Amino acid sequence: MPAFVTFQAHYERTSAGWRATASDDGVAVVTVVCRTLAKARADLVSELARSTGAYGGSIAVDDDVALPKKAASALRGARRARELALKATAQANRATANAASELVGAGLSLRDAAYLLGLSHARVQQLTGVSASDAAGSDEEK
Repeated sequence: MPAFVTFQAHYERTSAGWRATASDDGVAVVTVVCRTLAKARADLVSELARSTGAYGGSIAVDDDVALPKKAASALRGARRARELALKATAQANRATANAASELVGAGLSLRDAAYLLGLSHARVQQLTGVSASDAAGSDEEK
């Protein structure tokens, strides 16, 4: 058996719960019925491992969940929004780190840079890698 096996799984809501069917090249291999999607997927992987002799960690499952059109559309929109939010967060983190470095590099203390950025001085220190004693205009009040 190959080191890594991929199956296609189709999930469909029934009166008994979620019916999950795993197939390989279009041929059904395993079917389970569970109350939740997470349990159906977990049981599907366990049954695939048992029936194929493969270790559960070596089984990949491409999920296809049958949803009403409006629900599927809403799910795609939510996933897209989360993806954009993650990218925006990463961009904001890079911009903040850059600004912290520029502010401290321009001679501001860690506390002054922190005040301007709305961060703690400890976070500015983490972002810049500058120790308090190395920061220009030491942070200690005089």
